[in-house]
Amino acid sequence: MWLFVTMIGLFAIDEKTGEVYRELFGGEPPKIEVAKDRLSKFEELKDLQELGALLSKLNTDSVKVDNENLLLIINNYHQEVKAELITNSEELQQMREIIGREISNSVGGREKYNEMATLIGIELTKSKIMEEGEKRDQMIIKAVTIQEDLTKMFNILASHVREWYGFYFHDLGKLIDDHELYLRVILELGRIENFTKENLSKIIKDEKLVEKILKAKEETVPIKITEKDLERIKAICKLALDIEEERRKMMEYLDELMEEAAPNIKSLVGPIIGAKLIRKAGGLEQLAKMPASTIQILGAEKALFRSLHGRGTPPKHGIIFQDPRIFKSPRWQRGKIARALAGKLAIAARVDYFSGEFIGDELLTSLEKRIAEIKEKYPEPPKIQRKKEGRKPKKPKKKKKGKKKKKR
Repeated sequence: MWLFVTMIGLFAIDEKTGEVYRELFGGEPPKIEVAKDRLSKFEELKDLQELGALLSKLNTDSVKVDNENLLLIINNYHQEVKAELITNSEELQQMREIIGREISNSVGGREKYNEMATLIGIELTKSKIMEEGEKRDQMIIKAVTIQEDLTKMFNILASHVREWYGFYFHDLGKLIDDHELYLRVILELGRIENFTKENLSKIIKDEKLVEKILKAKEETVPIKITEKDLERIKAICKLALDIEEERRKMMEYLDELMEEAAPNIKSLVGPIIGAKLIRKAGGLEQLAKMPASTIQILGAEKALFRSLHGRGTPPKHGIIFQDPRIFKSPRWQRGKIARALAGKLAIAARVDYFSGEFIGDELLTSLEKRIAEIKEKYPEPPKIQRKKEGRKPKKPKKKKKGKKKKKR
């Protein structure tokens, strides 16, 4: 007995008698909405009520199928029936031809079937697009990308203002390192005459910094600047501060998204690094299916390919190097810590994607314990590394000058 899944229903054919059985989606004639629903379930490997009804009609203990999903569904939900997968044979081609004719007859001709199959395909595509759009990891990917772009834009504008306003009051840029504070001082005070202790204290809480700025004001000789120049500088300051405010809001939004979609990853590495890992993997599902060794070097693909071609050593970490537990550790401990962190991230990603259960606190405690063990076990660099670090660099060998040939 052969069993087939089509766009409009399930068909079975007895290879001995040639008798055909069918269970159409939604009854006769088949209904497009029901067909879309059943085929979506079929792709998700869920049982179909039409399948149970058809198998009871057949009253058989074995069937042949040409679809792996159908094989898995039968094995999972109808174990009393033995299913055999056949994907290529002359007999299969003959059965498909018979089923093709039966499908056309079921809906009133080949053209009618093609029209119905097209509509069902469109509805399935719409459903998949909506599903993709509802995935929160796609929102995470977009949010972290925008957050990075906003950060770059803010830093670029702040650098331009520092250079521009520096022509007028050069020492201010040396004294205030924080971009946001520097821009706010210029926006609110503008001209150097307004840099009084009272005005500065309203913006800057550090009294020592205020005194340094007042001292620099007395020593500086400002160049002439017009109101129009100052107006343009202030406009850029305001734009940069608005961008920084939007970046802050985007960070809050990203934090909420990560808490919703990947709380275990967030608890291990925070929202930014976690979001970057999801983006690099292509989604939470892809990250959940990656081994720990791949997560460890995710983002260091160029270094990996260079090492495979004999140009350098294999990388020990990729994006996760941004985690302070790695980059603040001594060089000889970083690889071990990265391996431990990647192992916990692999578990966190799988739990986030497949179950949604929160085990972040347990993973974090276990990770911190492992990091403490690494730091205790390897307090000093390996002997070979110490020798290499203490060795004087070799002087380059001088090339032997060959005897010059006499010109004839």
